[in-house]
Formats: sequence, C-alpha cells, structure tokens
Amino acid sequence: MTVTARFTTERASRYLQQLCKHFAHKVPATFDERHGEVELPHGRCVLDADDSTLTIACTAIEPAREPLLVKVIEVHLERFAWKETVELDWLRDGAPATDLVTKLRAMPDPHKQAE
Repeated sequence: MTVTARFTTERASRYLQQLCKHFAHKVPATFDERHGEVELPHGRCVLDADDSTLTIACTAIEPAREPLLVKVIEVHLERFAWKETVELDWLRDGAPATDLVTKLRAMPDPHKQAE
C-alpha cells in the first residue's frame, strides 16, 4: 500500500534532487529536476516536484516497515529544508493515515538509534 504526502515549497525541485543524491550514495536512486525514485531497504519512494510542491509517495515492502520508511524520508527532508517548517500530512487512498502518523510521532530519529 502506498502513502503520499505533499510539501508546499518554492524549493521542491531542489529538495527532490538533494534527497535523491543523498540516498544514491547507499541505495539505487534515479532522478532529474522533476522526478526521482529511491529504492530503500524498507521500500520505494517516488518524488515529484512542480513549481510549488514536492509530492512524496512511499510504498513499503511490507506493512510493518511503512513507519520506518516514511520516518527516514521525513527526517532527511527536515534536515535539507531546515529553513522551513516541514509538516507532512500522510494520506492513504486519499484519507489521512492516522495510524501511520501516530507511529511516526512515537519513533525516534533513525540516525540517532545508530549512534
């Protein structure tokens, strides 16, 4: 199942490229100015940018991995977009993914777990 979020920003293409370049150091990633795809260990994320919005669609390889997949994307976007307030509303089939959001709020930063 896929969850989707949109981030309204004038820097959508920049963030798309930063995210994909960053992940490409460790996992398969392809991108251009408007579209990117990243194959993470927990699933796949597709990013699309227009002049004012970065759209992120994440599909976990299994339901239990969805929160970690999304958390990894959120944490990295927050780091790259540190001058902006990043608040992503994740949707599943057009409805709020409240179960996912609850899990995300309870999760620590994946990078801090590794330290």
